[in-house]
Amino acid sequence: SLCVVRREGPTRSLLSALLDEGHSVQSSVMGGCGSVCADPEDHILAHCTNKNTPRFGPDVTRAKVVSVYDGDTITVAARHARQGKPYLFRVRLAGIDTAELRGGSADEKLAAVAARDALRKEILGKMVTVEPTGEPEKYGRLLARVVHKRRDMSTWLLAEKHAVPYDGGTKAWFDPKAQSQRTPPSGPPAPRALPAPTTPAVSCSPIWKMDGPRKVIGH
Repeated sequence: SLCVVRREGPTRSLLSALLDEGHSVQSSVMGGCGSVCADPEDHILAHCTNKNTPRFGPDVTRAKVVSVYDGDTITVAARHARQGKPYLFRVRLAGIDTAELRGGSADEKLAAVAARDALRKEILGKMVTVEPTGEPEKYGRLLARVVHKRRDMSTWLLAEKHAVPYDGGTKAWFDPKAQSQRTPPSGPPAPRALPAPTTPAVSCSPIWKMDGPRKVIGH
């Protein structure tokens, strides 16, 4: 590391001048001299940008599920590289998408709650194997396959009709009733057509009896 030592002037004045120039200052007063040292880490980080620096992907393989937010997002407790103390990591189940709890319709919200509750019943509080599929996704969640008792949770949610396939591109418009992937609408959803009016069914059973033939109301 580069260490610049200046002996001129009072120590306090020297530190103030360096701060004004935007330098990183490490105050070390020894025998009346001000010592300013550059951090060696700066050389490594100098050329990092948002584009050329990969996202940090924790080395997580075995974990305990401590929270299930919705059908495709969970929080696990695990140790990075199976070393040190456990930390919390948010995990996004790979290969699927489920209905949103804050969805735009009551049907979607009901489907989201059903997916969340089903996943909670299967893995909340359980030990799982985590198999990362790549770098963390855009929200910082670890994208991974989550396996419990040799059963992949993404595959299971698809089989149970709680999820649709998702490859990381544009999200499908989730149709809870059809439980299938559809093309997102280009504009606001069209109003539902009202059912055609129908004539109420008339009972053909006798309402009361009179002397003689039966009389039925409505006939």
